[in-house]
Amino acid sequence: STLFPYTTLFRSQIYIFVTGLGAVANQPSDGAAASGTTSTTTTIPTVTIGGISATVVFSRLCSSATLGCSPTVGYYQVAVTVPSGVTPGGSVPVLLSIGGANSNTVTMNIAATPPVVLTPSPNPSTFGQVVTLTAAVTPSGATGKVTFYNGVTVLGVGTLSSGQAVLTTELLPSGSLSLRAYYGGNGTYAASTSATVTQTVTALSQNGFQAAVSYNAGNGPYSAAVGD
Repeated sequence: STLFPYTTLFRSQIYIFVTGLGAVANQPSDGAAASGTTSTTTTIPTVTIGGISATVVFSRLCSSATLGCSPTVGYYQVAVTVPSGVTPGGSVPVLLSIGGANSNTVTMNIAATPPVVLTPSPNPSTFGQVVTLTAAVTPSGATGKVTFYNGVTVLGVGTLSSGQAVLTTELLPSGSLSLRAYYGGNGTYAASTSATVTQTVTALSQNGFQAAVSYNAGNGPYSAAVGD
């Protein structure tokens, strides 16, 4: 089999395009492309990344329905999960084996996933109080943007500088909030999300409604406005 170097990093998976994986289910006619995603290989290949065995998600003929397949006739697509123990780098070896035969070895870039730590201050806070959200990304040389969330609601976006992105807001609602920070990554570092941090925002006490006040409206008012 021949392993092609244009592997594609997709989150924690890579797609490998290869020839020579043999028989498949739902074999298309000679010279025709596979239809859909059902032409899976009879034998599942094994893949190592950085010398570590990777989990094969699927192995099938390319078709117009599969991401990245061009051309589609005669090529296979193998999706594998990058093992957590792989050392990140720009030349990580990838090797595929099937039926006792090995492919050529290609290298690819595996981006490091930097840890993200979110710190809100002050915490707890009161409704309307200014709260500063600081996301620290390690190493400090990481560049890019950090998006701050309350649950699934975007609070704002900060730009990394010396390993930190800062967002200041006084618009946090009262209650127990689930805050997190998402680093979008760059050419060197992969995207990463902080752990969820609980922020307690205490509502301000209220004095209720003011006493009723009578206004002179004359003999024939046309409208009345009420305000809170």
